Amino acid sequence: MKITMTAAGGTAFVLADDAGGATVQDGFCPKQTRILQSQPLFRGSYKANLARFNLENRLKFVVERTFATVEAALRFIGSHADEAPAQGTLTVYNRSARGQISRSLANAVLEEVACVEHVGVSCKFQYTIAGNGAWE
Repeated sequence: MKITMTAAGGTAFVLADDAGGATVQDGFCPKQTRILQSQPLFRGSYKANLARFNLENRLKFVVERTFATVEAALRFIGSHADEAPAQGTLTVYNRSARGQISRSLANAVLEEVACVEHVGVSCKFQYTIAGNGAWE
């Protein structure tokens, strides 16, 4: 699986790439929330729940990377969040023997970049992304 974020007019910034040593470890579970209006009904046994849309797609996942030296890992940990784009088009691409899939989420915001584990030459980063549009 390869996950990139491309800022407007920029180049693709790789968040995860199984072939490149930045593997998605866990948590790749998209979630969609929407506004719900709960309206009491006169003499009704139950309230009416009405969809008011205002959809938001959210995504959180953890990526593990391994480096040649501890210094290279520390350099990456110290600068990675500053190098990642704040907003852009998120693209998820996967290719296997059974086929391939590519999905994009325009206007995605990289809400959080966090180093959640660091052991020697290895580190894990968690990314939290919010998108205000539909997956394409």
